Amino acid sequence: MMAATGDLDRLVELELICEGSDAWSASLIREGVERKLPTTTWLVAADGADISGYAVYAVVDDVAELQRIGVDPA
Repeated sequence: MMAATGDLDRLVELELICEGSDAWSASLIREGVERKLPTTTWLVAADGADISGYAVYAVVDDVAELQRIGVDPA
């Protein structure tokens, strides 16, 4: 399902877990989740309220690109 602003804290946490020093900033994640980056979509994998993973993709014209995918190692 699409990420929502209520998912931001968990997404920032997962991004740090999965990407370490290459993690995107909280402000960039917020912009993406709030759809301020028009080509980018954030998705979450969740069981109820527990988000266990995420994916980010971008679409420009007829080209789609998977930009990030992360899963909680636990």
